[in-house]
Amino acid sequence: MYFCDFKIHELYMINMKRNSTIHNLLPKILLVFLISFSISVFGQDDAAKGKELFEANCLSCHQLDKNAIGPKLRNVRQKYEDEWLLKWISNNVAFRKTGDERAIAIYEEYGGAAMNVFANLSETDILNILAYTDTEPEKPAVAEGVPAGGGQDPFFNNYTKYLLVIVAIVLLIVLIILFRIFKELKALRSKAEGATYSEASESWWSKNKKKFIIINP
Repeated sequence: MYFCDFKIHELYMINMKRNSTIHNLLPKILLVFLISFSISVFGQDDAAKGKELFEANCLSCHQLDKNAIGPKLRNVRQKYEDEWLLKWISNNVAFRKTGDERAIAIYEEYGGAAMNVFANLSETDILNILAYTDTEPEKPAVAEGVPAGGGQDPFFNNYTKYLLVIVAIVLLIVLIILFRIFKELKALRSKAEGATYSEASESWWSKNKKKFIIINP
């Protein structure tokens, strides 16, 4: 029995080391996902603030979906990179003096209408305005009781989707750990039962082999 108990203890310790490795990795995995989620949620430009800034500074000359005194601005980031837009919006006069061909072309296309210089806008302000220009057009109102967006509940926005994905991944990791623990415990039980049966067989044989010798000289 001592040998059997020793083997069970040894197998148990090996199993504990494996589970300990898994448990040590789990917090690190969760930390990575939480950091990724935080970046995706809090690292985005604020379209709501951008709307306020757009209406206060840009609406007199620009609209999102049609040309006015200046060009329409919906999805302007698809046409120009942010670095270029930051220079153009903050001080288009100084930017044109650098000889930038696209800046000069826009100025001439709209009849030399001078765009205001927005020295009051920070880089963050401009990026928020650009985030607002990236938003989808507002859809027409629907009947009361029917959620906007083709029947999709507004609760399921992008942030909620990210959170659901993270929860699903965490649950999957937990299930994998539980499955491995169950599998290891089942293996330990099988080995323990095998060792006990083997020892019991040896003990029975040592007690009864003399009888077999007498019966079968």
